[in-house]
Amino acid sequence: MKRFSQHQFFLEVDGIDLEEEERKWRREKAEREKSQGSGPHSLDSIGVARLP
Repeated sequence: MKRFSQHQFFLEVDGIDLEEEERKWRREKAEREKSQGSGPHSLDSIGVARLP
């Protein structure tokens, strides 16, 4: 029986490099935050309806 680490499994079996995927995710998250601003959001800015 062969044992794989999670990283080895995804890389060898699925062809997914988890470290590269994490880098992409962090880069995309930083770009989203930069374009939206990093401050706290009001309820109106995130589309939450207020009751009368």
